[in-house]
Amino acid sequence: MRVNIKPMGAVRSTQNGYWKPNVRRYQQYKNDIRQALPNYELTEKVYLVFYLEMPKSWSEKKKVLMDDKPHQQKPDLDNLIKGVLDALAPVRASGKGVDDSHVHSIRAEKLWARESYFEIVEL
Repeated sequence: MRVNIKPMGAVRSTQNGYWKPNVRRYQQYKNDIRQALPNYELTEKVYLVFYLEMPKSWSEKKKVLMDDKPHQQKPDLDNLIKGVLDALAPVRASGKGVDDSHVHSIRAEKLWARESYFEIVEL
């Protein structure tokens, strides 16, 4: 299932000042995912593919060469995964954090692409 939202890694929301704008943007990112997938239920096996947009400064030749190739720069894959799980997992009964404890298997990759989006592949 393709989600046409630019992937964003999880941010630390415990610090003020420098992090505040990023925290607000991250909250909006999670809300956007929830709105795009209103009835989606996180399963125990998750396969995520993140497509990250190539820089506009790259030549067309380089873009052709790098399209669908592994993305080995920031954002880190673990933070991208956490961002999606934070958005899709139900909130804990205590109201603090999300409950993704039922997820026992995660497969994920990040690739270069012409535009940014991510996919959730059913296993």
